[in-house]
Amino acid sequence: MISALLFLTLKHEPPVRDWFTAPTVTFQVQYPGNPYDLTENDVRVRFIGDKGLQFERLAYYDRGTYRADLTAPQGGKFKPVLLRNGVVQDVPCEDVEIDLKRTDHGFIHPDPQNKNRFCYYDGTPFYPLGFGLYNQGSADNIAKMGASGVNWTRIGATPSEGKNPWWPPTPGAEILPGELWDSALLSWQKLADACDSAGVNFQMVLFDHAGLDADWKSNPWNSANAGFLSSAAGFFTDPEAKRREKLWIREAIARFSSSPHLFAWELIDDTDAAPETTAWLKEMADFVRSIDPYKHPVTAGSSQDVWSDLDFRTIHGVTWSSAAKPTIAVDTRSADGLSGSIASMLFSAAPGVTVSWDIADIEKRSLYDMFKAVAKVLEVSNLPKRPTARVLTLTSTAGVSVAGIGESDWMILRTVGPNGPATIGGISLSDGDYELTEVDPKNGDTMDRTVHISNFTLRDFPLTGPSDYFIFKRKA
Repeated sequence: MISALLFLTLKHEPPVRDWFTAPTVTFQVQYPGNPYDLTENDVRVRFIGDKGLQFERLAYYDRGTYRADLTAPQGGKFKPVLLRNGVVQDVPCEDVEIDLKRTDHGFIHPDPQNKNRFCYYDGTPFYPLGFGLYNQGSADNIAKMGASGVNWTRIGATPSEGKNPWWPPTPGAEILPGELWDSALLSWQKLADACDSAGVNFQMVLFDHAGLDADWKSNPWNSANAGFLSSAAGFFTDPEAKRREKLWIREAIARFSSSPHLFAWELIDDTDAAPETTAWLKEMADFVRSIDPYKHPVTAGSSQDVWSDLDFRTIHGVTWSSAAKPTIAVDTRSADGLSGSIASMLFSAAPGVTVSWDIADIEKRSLYDMFKAVAKVLEVSNLPKRPTARVLTLTSTAGVSVAGIGESDWMILRTVGPNGPATIGGISLSDGDYELTEVDPKNGDTMDRTVHISNFTLRDFPLTGPSDYFIFKRKA
């Protein structure tokens, strides 16, 4: 019997605040047929608790074994039991009993109280900070991201990096007809494990649209390559294509949905709003929600409005605007370099700072500390907990550019210009004394002092440039 608590985990906005998890359980068994095809092998694990609770989770095939993970709204000891096609199997588990331990916060979802923001199930705000590892990236990169305060990344199922389970990057790879490519699954597992270790939440892109346009000629589903699709349009309409797509989606949910650092499922990247596309998005989103026990948010990447049936927007383009749903902007690049790209998001009242930048450039020029500086700004200003922040229209001394965001009792400024005193007008702060923290944008170093504000103006304000972040908070 599935418990009432399990039902709570299936609601779109679960009231469950406390979550518990345990190590992966393993069953040493193989069955005839395709291990990834639900019509042949629908394998699951039922976790039976010592307090009468039961939770059922999808199992996944892993090199001659079946494995499953449990994150649950109840702690305690649980006995795992294997099922195949609804029938209990007489197969012992390597772990006779598992003990669930409390996790931090739970999962992330759109904030029901603040339409442009995200939060965890326990109500803690989630403010994404980071950059994508869409085409390339390693566990080592992810470790450095976590150490720099980054809490978000976006990873795509691209064939060039060996992450598309239907598309080995080199001919002759060992993959059986109708089965997923094991090496791609292992690559994903390493990246997901790295995100868990580093505390980086990942947005998982399940399908890469480049395989339907620029790379269609080499797509293994193309009939010109002995595939089954006569045109790329069949990806969204062909029954066999959709069967295979759901097979991969099911595998991804079985493997990664229990991770406390899986942020969201992105069905496809950079797609359009054609009727067949939006119909496909709805069908796949409904499928995800029907089997994901944790109800992670579902999105798609696009520069067009494709999100009516999805949980938040993943928008391609440098312009962010307020919307009825939270927005992740994934192509934010500024002519002013990485620092300018970060600033364009930080001072836009967006629900996070998510930029597009080449990981090779970040590595080569040791740019991780720029994110460390922004993490410090977020910590000191408490911006993640300030959903009503507004963008400021500011004036400044000639030669100094300034951007700001704030309210009447707090403010963040970024200045770019020469050293020396400057006058900045149009600030949000009412008259009074303020604690001022200056943050070096190159490394996150801070310096504190007290300033006095009057007439919504900073007069003879000392700049130590060439650029700096300043956080003002009214003194108690």
